[in-house]
Amino acid sequence: MPVRVLLPFVRTAMRLAEPVVDRDGRVVAGSGTQPSDRLLAVLRAVGVESVLVADGVPVQPWETVRPLAEELAALDARFAGAPLQGPRAVLHAAIRRHLEARAARLAAPPPPAGAVPAPRS
Repeated sequence: MPVRVLLPFVRTAMRLAEPVVDRDGRVVAGSGTQPSDRLLAVLRAVGVESVLVADGVPVQPWETVRPLAEELAALDARFAGAPLQGPRAVLHAAIRRHLEARAARLAAPPPPAGAVPAPRS
């Protein structure tokens, strides 16, 4: 089963499980492409956060983007030891907002050509 891997953890031994397109809808890298260092630099330059990679190369859990429900469950488990009050509640809420915003960015279609990207949260 393909896994979504954060771009800093993509290795040249991996293969893309789906095409990567730019904001204009042009294919930057096709499905099955083995990313080179040059391609990874291009993906960073166009603002790609993560790519879907095919099975085959072991990936550590911290290198992946888990589904939002899993991320939120893990967050709640990490904060389960004490009541959510004061700074703990603020930190929990901030991390939750970040995870939800990232999930929305990854689920959204690429913006149209010439659009100014929204600031990252």
